[in-house]
Amino acid sequence: KRIVSKSLAPTAVQFKANSAKIREDQMANIENIAKYMKNNADVQISVTGYADAKTGTSDYNQKLSQERAEAVAEALTKYGIDANRILIKADGDRIQVYEKNNWNRVAIITSVSQNE
Repeated sequence: KRIVSKSLAPTAVQFKANSAKIREDQMANIENIAKYMKNNADVQISVTGYADAKTGTSDYNQKLSQERAEAVAEALTKYGIDANRILIKADGDRIQVYEKNNWNRVAIITSVSQNE
């Protein structure tokens, strides 16, 4: 008997500085999320964009983090995922998820709980 997990481990998509273009080496993460979502039709995800605090102004980083989250969401729709299943958020540089500055140039994908 096969057991399919309904929870999704947080998945990061890394970006270059000052960029919201998804790097080729990050596309496997997006493809894996798309496959997961196709196999779990009731799952919704959240894509939260971030920016590193040492580059750019707060306003610039807020916009950049939004663009990063939107880029990931758009890539998922190209794999056939309904945009209504994707919640887009942007935290700019207000939250630094990682200690290493460069790692905060990221969009993080997580599952959305039903009460969110």
